[in-house]
Amino acid sequence: MTTFEDTQGETLTPLAEESDLIANLESTGAVTVTELGTSTDGRFPIRLVKTTGAPAGAPRVLFIGMQHGNEPVGRESVVSLMRDLAEGIGLGASGLADRVEFFFIPTANPGSFPTYRNVLPIGLNMNREHLNLGVAEARYVQQAITDIQPDLIIDCHEHFASSDSRLRAEMLPGSHPSSPTRISAASDSLMAYVQDHLDDEAIPHGLYTPAPIDPYTMRGMASIRGAAFMLVETPALNNTIPRWQRYQWYHEIMVSTTEWINDYLPGEAAAIRFARSQIAGQITPLNLGSAVVARPEAYLLDHAPDHLDIFGVEYEVDGGITRVPTAQESAPLIVHLFDVDSPAPVMVGVRVERTPTMPLPDTPLLGYRVRVNGLTWDVIRIRALIDGRVRDVLMPT
Repeated sequence: MTTFEDTQGETLTPLAEESDLIANLESTGAVTVTELGTSTDGRFPIRLVKTTGAPAGAPRVLFIGMQHGNEPVGRESVVSLMRDLAEGIGLGASGLADRVEFFFIPTANPGSFPTYRNVLPIGLNMNREHLNLGVAEARYVQQAITDIQPDLIIDCHEHFASSDSRLRAEMLPGSHPSSPTRISAASDSLMAYVQDHLDDEAIPHGLYTPAPIDPYTMRGMASIRGAAFMLVETPALNNTIPRWQRYQWYHEIMVSTTEWINDYLPGEAAAIRFARSQIAGQITPLNLGSAVVARPEAYLLDHAPDHLDIFGVEYEVDGGITRVPTAQESAPLIVHLFDVDSPAPVMVGVRVERTPTMPLPDTPLLGYRVRVNGLTWDVIRIRALIDGRVRDVLMPT
């Protein structure tokens, strides 16, 4: 048992104890461990832990704990679930880890544990940096998502609302208007299942408020990146609801979440992956929440920001110009990153509009020819900058 469990919430599990637990699980072969990097303050490793029993192609679930260093109970729940699934005890006794690949970032912001909310020493909120990648901790989480391609992400927090009406467990499903509706439906299905379980257990619950769809939060980014998602929050202000009771609420949420994963995620994962696979071939406009944007053929950038590699976006560099095509699964993310109408663009790229074909004239086409290096060439495509947008125009044949 962890220190937190042994003391029924009186004492938090130290970071060193978490490290020892992970090392012990790794020594048995129950998990593999990847060190994603080091906290911004340079003091602590940030680890990704993966269970090892499931076959290739199995559904993939990522649990994230402690984006905010002063929200301990979500992290304690993730650590306990990680142990149980890896050891096949408690919630893992059914052998779920032999059918589903589980990934854990139990302490995403260790440098701020246990007192501070934001990332030390720079003071930024990592859950507002998942698009801009302004802190190392957010970069590590997004790199992990690129490497894992999870079907479901569970983000475990606590809130500090002062209203008595907020003394309850709170949740939100993944949602963003640029995400495939099938992925949002999977998020809704999970949360409805958890809500029904909490009703049965007489645990007070409701929707987390506010309910942002901002692209820079984990909720928004999970949906934009094509994963089902659920946010979990318990009330931490002044420990009015004691930590041990909040942990029991979290436990029941994990009970119902793992039941849903066992019973429904295999089918949902197949649907989620199919929905992601269709994005590359679509040319319909994308709703960014703040604007509806016609999907261009590509964006041209004057340099390749490292966001492209961290997010796993395909691109090409020619003559110092970076071309990012939208015919890929990352299209919703690309538009958020580079479109002038994005609510929070990382940089604004030049839109390359989809290639129109010139209508055939009533009179015979004479065409265009150019003489280059002693050779005569037929012109079949013209590129022009019109109204600030690069357009490729095909000549009729």
